[in-house]
Amino acid sequence: FHQHSSRPCARSSPGMKLLGKRISKGSGAHPLLGKTVQIGAYSVKAVGVLGEGGLATVYHAVDASGAAFAVKHMRLADADAMADMAMEAQTLSKLQGHPNVVELLATAVSGPEGAETDGYMLLEYCSSTAHDLIKECNGRLEEAAALAIFCDVCAVVSCMHSLAPPVAHRDLKVENVLRSRSGRWVLCDYGSATARAQVYETTAQIAEEEERIRRHTTPAYRAPEMWDLFSRQRIDIKVDVWALGVLLYVLLYNKLPFGDQKLAVLNCRYDLPPGRSIVSESLVRRLLVPSPDARPAMPDVVAAAAYAADAAAARASGSPLPPPPPPEQQQQPQQQVRPGVGVQRQGESAGAKAKAEGPKPSAAPAAAHAARPEPLICVDDWAETAFPPSSPQPQQQQQRPD
Repeated sequence: FHQHSSRPCARSSPGMKLLGKRISKGSGAHPLLGKTVQIGAYSVKAVGVLGEGGLATVYHAVDASGAAFAVKHMRLADADAMADMAMEAQTLSKLQGHPNVVELLATAVSGPEGAETDGYMLLEYCSSTAHDLIKECNGRLEEAAALAIFCDVCAVVSCMHSLAPPVAHRDLKVENVLRSRSGRWVLCDYGSATARAQVYETTAQIAEEEERIRRHTTPAYRAPEMWDLFSRQRIDIKVDVWALGVLLYVLLYNKLPFGDQKLAVLNCRYDLPPGRSIVSESLVRRLLVPSPDARPAMPDVVAAAAYAADAAAARASGSPLPPPPPPEQQQQPQQQVRPGVGVQRQGESAGAKAKAEGPKPSAAPAAAHAARPEPLICVDDWAETAFPPSSPQPQQQQQRPD
């Protein structure tokens, strides 16, 4: 897995607006604060608030020895809430052991007189988020650091999409990417995860799904088909690919590409500020594709992101990219990556190949694969000019044509 570089911060960009902030200790009404709760074999006391949403609150907790944990407390108001907790716990259990998945230690449900009105998940404690790192860097990460974080998230999402049936995370965002105390980047908050994949036909079906989307997703990261269910496009794991495009954009530019505006998303209108490599720009463009059928599959995203990360790291260190392989090798499929797709380039670095061989993707129909209109990254010349220096550059066209 990737870790951020020893120099994650780029030169200060005071003009870039910082995004949001984490929940402060003791914000709002938090009934668990100061109380001890039993979760499986663990007895922990809630001493602070790490974050909260409409459906759950996450507490900082400690046990008798002072060891730190995170406790996710969910109000189980109805059968849907119970099902959501069960799905989250099930998904996390399937993903345990992945180095970039937050560790689940125990779960419990409780309530007065045996009623199951409260759900608890005991998780590993993580000291900060990717959003915190952006703030530490005055709003601008080094490109190599941003791509390393992105690669770790992609590895988890690829693993989720390879489950049987495939599971979409549906709430990918920079605030859900945590840095553990060991330095790992881990993805958290699987409360929106779902295996549902369908086209919503009737008005009743659309209204029901719109409510689920409203409750379980973040507007700024929603794919176009989630904003307009009357378009009758299939809503499935491809919503994560769009969200990854938004996430990468935030990591690179510290702002949201569309805000939370429906029309901006539906029209796919955004700019690409100067100062990042054409490789990263190309990856953003290929993820933020309005049609879900035209978005790449996760094995291809993993391979493309890994190559972009290796290229950015080489640029930062002043190292040359590896030479291209002989022509006959360029048509050979890579292990764990479906043949004939992925990054179109003259050569592939060893680091990119290792990352591409990480999570095992499930088999997908060849026809759907062949229908993809273009590769993820189509850059014929990986020259030094593709990677702009850190110093300010002249104003350039904000959005490049595909």
